[in-house]
Order: sequence, then structure tokens, then C-alpha cells
Amino acid sequence: MRKLKKLVTLLAALALFVVPFSNTTMTASAEGGTTYYIKFMESDNDWRFQIGGWDDSLGYGSHLYYLHEHIKDGDTIVVDGGPGQQCYINIPEVRLANVTSKGANVANITAKEIDEVYALFDGTIILNGHVKKAYVYEKSVVNFNNDVDYLEVICNTDSKVHAFIGVQGTVGHLYAYGANNNVKFDCYNFKPGTFSMYDGNLNVLPENYTTTPPAASGTASTPAASTGSAGSEYDDVPKTGENTLPYVMVLGVLALCVCGKLALRKSFR
Repeated sequence: MRKLKKLVTLLAALALFVVPFSNTTMTASAEGGTTYYIKFMESDNDWRFQIGGWDDSLGYGSHLYYLHEHIKDGDTIVVDGGPGQQCYINIPEVRLANVTSKGANVANITAKEIDEVYALFDGTIILNGHVKKAYVYEKSVVNFNNDVDYLEVICNTDSKVHAFIGVQGTVGHLYAYGANNNVKFDCYNFKPGTFSMYDGNLNVLPENYTTTPPAASGTASTPAASTGSAGSEYDDVPKTGENTLPYVMVLGVLALCVCGKLALRKSFR
């Protein structure tokens, strides 16, 4: 089941980077949400954004400071990294559905709350705001300056994990594993400001966390019948237009996400 979860979460994040190879203008929305694809333009020495995904035929895109005029609750930010200067995004009044960082030199993002975070391809990201779920891959460097409800650390190339993570707030649940589902840590209830992971090593005193899952509260409710909307969580993944190959790739990714999500929902109820 953990392997299935890893596949679903990784595909959901990577789907955001599949679609930029389309030659058409891309948009993405889920319940009104919009995906803003942010990229460092070396020729201009500046960060720019386009809506949905990146299309070189549209030029450099818009200056990053215009992002603050458009972004709203439920939107998604994708930061496609590069060797340039830090990417600063300060939107403390906005709740983001997703923040995905792909190898960014340093992405410094402030938001009211973030539903999901994906740190991919060994990038560096600083997050200010409560995070519900975070998935940190390979040797990514992440600093959370507020609480994280669920933190998953993954390494697909080694039996050990190698991420560098600091958390100034609390961590509700840490689950870390390497290749072949080699579980390294499964811990709960980290006290504020105590969480530190360096190259996959957990530098936290035993008294500052527990390995015992919290007791379930209340009576488990019976799952409602499916209404066919299980995939809505991933509807904000950018979609292509006329380019057939990316269109098929994205549909395949979305189908895997939907099937995986349904399987996970049934397994965890």
C-alpha cells in the first residue's frame, strides 16, 4: 500500500511538469483553481510566470509581481528552478491547493495555508504557512517555518533517505522510506521547533516525539457512496490542447492518479 501511495503522489506532482512540452496554451482549474507555472528566465535574469504550464512560443510570460494581483484561494504554484536568484512569493492571505518545486535554486513562499507540497529534484524551498501534507524527494532541502500535519520523505535511488529538512513548528506524522519501501522512520507528534533531518538522519531527541500512533477519537463513519468525483483533487493538473502526445500522457497520469486515489480511499477507510 505504501508503494501505491508513493506512485500516486509522485505521478500527481510530475504531471505538472509533463504538460509544458505541449505547443498549445494551457490552463488548469479545479473548483475555480488556477495553476501558475513560474520559471527563471536566464536571458532576462528574472522570474516570470504563465498560466497552466510553460509554452516558449508565448514568450517570457508575465513579471512575477503581477502574480499577486491574480492568485486566489485554491490555486497552485509550480516553481521550475534554475541557477538564478531566489524566487520570492509573498501571499500571506491566500490558501494554496498545491506548491510544487522542481529543482529551484531557492523558492521562498509565504501563504496562509498550503494543502500539499511536493519538493522534487533536489531543489531548495522555504515555506511560511501551515502545511497539511508535504512530500520531500531525494536530496531536496526544505525549511518549514510553521506546523506540518503530515511529512513524507522519499528516496527512490537508495535504501536510505537523504533529504535535508527543518521545521520550526510541529510535525504531526513523519513517514520516511527509501527504495523498495525500506522504512526508516514512522514517528508522531514532534514538539515545536525540534524537527531536524540532515542527509536523512533524524536529529531529534527521543523525548521530543513518539513512535506510538495517536489514539483514534470518535467512531469511524461509514464511507459515503462514490459520486465519481474522486479525481477532482487532481483536476488542477495542467491539461494540453491540440498536441496529441502530451494529451495522452496527461490523461494517463490523471487516470493513474484517480485509480490510485480510489484504491487509497478504500484501503484507509
